[in-house]
Order: sequence, then C-alpha cells, then structure tokens
Amino acid sequence: MLQADAYELSEMTLEEIHRLFKADQKPKSEQLRTLERYFPYFDRELRKTGVTRQLLWEEYYAKHPDGFKLSQFRYWYREWTKETSPVMHFTHKAGDKLFVDFTGKKLHITDKYMGEIQELEVYLCVLGISHYTYVEACRSQKLEDFMRCTENAL
Repeated sequence: MLQADAYELSEMTLEEIHRLFKADQKPKSEQLRTLERYFPYFDRELRKTGVTRQLLWEEYYAKHPDGFKLSQFRYWYREWTKETSPVMHFTHKAGDKLFVDFTGKKLHITDKYMGEIQELEVYLCVLGISHYTYVEACRSQKLEDFMRCTENAL
C-alpha cells in the first residue's frame, strides 16, 4: 500500500502536489487574486535602488482604490514571497566573517564656501554575527580607497 502511494506521488506534477497541501484552504477573493497578479512586478521593482513596499502599495492603491490597505498589502506580499522566494539562513561563528561592499547610492555634500556639490561613495562593513557596522564615505570605489576603508574598519 505504501509503495503504491509513493508511486502515485512521483507521477504527479508539481502543481498537483501543491494543490494537495492547499486543499483545505478556502478560495481566494477576487481582490486578492488581483493583488497577486502584481507580485512578480513588485518583486522585480524592489530590487531597484530607492523602491520601497510603501511606493509599490501607493502605485497599486492608485489603480485599485477598493484594494487592500498597506498592512494587508504587506501581509499578502510577505506570504507570497514565502512560497516563491525561499530564504537561506546562514549560521555564522562569532568573528568568522566580515561583509564589505559599497552601497551603490552616493552621498552628496556641498562645500559651504564654494557651493560645489561633491559625490562620495559609501563603504559599508558588517560583522556576520554581531552586526557591528562600520560606514565611511570616500572619493571612489578604486582599489586604493577600498583598501584604506577596509584598514580603517579593521
């Protein structure tokens, strides 16, 4: 009996298996199905600099004023990402790893005497387990600046 069940399961498609686990759930409302159609787009947009869930909700809500409010929007998006974008958790030993990178977003400072605007790169360094953070602004992402910032962080 057990072998026959395993054979039947191996013959099923992923969609059929997924439906087995979701069989006891009630059907989704039209409002939720409409929102879920936006999720792949939201997922792509959130990878862009400066895009937030708040901005995406405002865009969605402008098109669907009868749609979900912000808290429900965030809840349903989080539920969708649990199913489609599994997260891998890393275990770090204390002091084992140091994560370094430039943020990609530049700082702008203004010379108060000349009025010139100068762009600076933002260097970020984080210890894996303690989350101790070091941040420094520098002129470029060139090797010399990267090495100096890393030395300062250490």
